[in-house]
Amino acid sequence: MMKPITPEMAKRQSMVSVTSPYLRTETDMLEKAVAQFVGCNIALVETGHGIEIWRVKSEVKEVKNGN
Repeated sequence: MMKPITPEMAKRQSMVSVTSPYLRTETDMLEKAVAQFVGCNIALVETGHGIEIWRVKSEVKEVKNGN
């Protein structure tokens, strides 16, 4: 599993959250969610409320636009 980074670090890399926070006890669910993003540029971000999956903002925009 990847090591979580801070929200500030993710924002500096132009990333945005794409999930709700997962609690540290929900590792199985988090691993399944991460598997859904194979081939995507993601980061695990420790928010203080749990761990979120973040993606590069431009990639999220492409998906929403159907490109």
